[in-house]
Amino acid sequence: LLWWKVHSAEYPNLARMAQDYLAVPGSSAPCERVFSGGVDLVTPNRNRLNGESIQSCMLLKNWWQTVLLLEPLKGKK
Repeated sequence: LLWWKVHSAEYPNLARMAQDYLAVPGSSAPCERVFSGGVDLVTPNRNRLNGESIQSCMLLKNWWQTVLLLEPLKGKK
């Protein structure tokens, strides 16, 4: 990707195509993590949660993890 960024003026169309194609993850691991998180959330005791509630809970979990990861960096600039 770095090479295409550096040479994007020489090959603008190819650079855009390469960046789109090469930016796609090579595995389905991120997608599988999302489904796994949903399985952990929707248990037999919570099987009546609607899609909006599940989405909200998963987004809040992601937000919370992001905040916890960035917290140690807050004072450093």
